[in-house]
Amino acid sequence: MPWSADGNFTKTGFNKRIPARQDLEEMNTLRFFPNRTQENCYIVPTTFSSLSAYIVRAGFLYGNYDGLSKPPTFDLKIDGQDWATVNTSSLDDGVPLYHEIIYVAHGAAISVCLVQTREGELPFISSLETMMIVDPMYTEMVPYHLSSDTDPHAAFHLVTRTNFGGPEVRFGGIFDDYYNRIWTSGATPENCEDISTWTDPFLTYENSPPVEVLDDSISTVNASDAIILTVNI
Repeated sequence: MPWSADGNFTKTGFNKRIPARQDLEEMNTLRFFPNRTQENCYIVPTTFSSLSAYIVRAGFLYGNYDGLSKPPTFDLKIDGQDWATVNTSSLDDGVPLYHEIIYVAHGAAISVCLVQTREGELPFISSLETMMIVDPMYTEMVPYHLSSDTDPHAAFHLVTRTNFGGPEVRFGGIFDDYYNRIWTSGATPENCEDISTWTDPFLTYENSPPVEVLDDSISTVNASDAIILTVNI
């Protein structure tokens, strides 16, 4: 997926490079917004002016860019509606924080705004991705053929997307994830073991998971045991 500089999408804030070099290239720089009185927004054009569904993901890595060792908390809005409260103090050192939604755009652009909510804590953003959903995916939430009658009038927040039995998957190979979704590595339960499986890359699977994820699996050591997976909400 190509990355673009953000100068064409926002007119406020300032770019800054964080001190420590990051493996993820897009996390080496950020834009911070010191003017609380301005609307600090990104305007991202959509592919169509009519209804269309997108995966929208905002990424944050504080990296002590300001030398204050005080990770901020602030709000995130999409098209004027509350999206999330971003708490960057919850970050492990060097690990990005992401907020991701499935969102139905209703016009020629999507606005994503960062709102300061605490005195002295400036909002910032490291990356912003928008991927239009062009295949039948997550149809229980967003109908594939959108119209005024089928518009869900809701955004769907990602809780977790996990690859059990293997490492984190992103930016894969030839059979990678077309939508650049991030599949975090899941903890293998004590009664299970990691196994490798073979997946036909030319078959179609529900919600289009990448082959790298389908090739990783877990199985119980004893066939009669249950697999219990936990999710932190």
